[in-house]
Amino acid sequence: MQRLVNFLILVFILSPFIAFAQQQPIRAIVSATNESPYAIFENRRLHSGIAKDILDTLAQRNFRHIEYLNLPRARVELWLESGQADIACFLNPDWVADPEQLGWSPVLFMTEQVFIRRSDSAPITRVTDLNEFRIGTVRGFSYPELEALFSSGQAVRDDAADLAANIERLREGRLDTVMSVDLHVDYFEVAKNNPDFVIDKMWADPAPTYCALSKHNSNNYYQLQQAFQELVNTGAVETILAGYSKRSSQ
Repeated sequence: MQRLVNFLILVFILSPFIAFAQQQPIRAIVSATNESPYAIFENRRLHSGIAKDILDTLAQRNFRHIEYLNLPRARVELWLESGQADIACFLNPDWVADPEQLGWSPVLFMTEQVFIRRSDSAPITRVTDLNEFRIGTVRGFSYPELEALFSSGQAVRDDAADLAANIERLREGRLDTVMSVDLHVDYFEVAKNNPDFVIDKMWADPAPTYCALSKHNSNNYYQLQQAFQELVNTGAVETILAGYSKRSSQ
């Protein structure tokens, strides 16, 4: 009996905080630099994509509204740490400056990094194959596996706004290779029926992908963490990903 009384007291104490969290919109950062199929923008507004599908599902299941923030990658961590935003997806602790300052969802899926090269060039199978290369990258994104190569000057990091711009520069011979991830390349079918390009998988192991969470409001943080765990456990994330996989439909 005493346990029941204690439980009811706890519910009474926490109920204002739970109600407050449910009333507040979830402020989610989805940047236009997160390319398709992660984020698909139309007329500068988030229209669809993996991020929107996952976060809309999370909000609906938890009876909350969601507010999307289109911020440059350089501001994401600051906004999460200061509590100006609640979520930013498709990150990894290795890709941020201070991962301990942020909370993390469960692993949502794994991604493989790849190199896109012209078909008349030599295969890229190890880091030394990139010596003296100009490598196409996306502005604002981290490439920890190649950081030593860039900082030593053995290769040149050459940023562009997105994958499409890098592919065009590769086609024109202004880059030696483009670094991307498997989901982007599969979605755009970069090498399918295109004899100009070849895809080489990177030698590194596939990287886990998470959503980073703000710890600024502890009640909100724990609620979102549990909500993400439910999405993973019920297979909702896997189902959403399958809808954007060109390979799954072939």
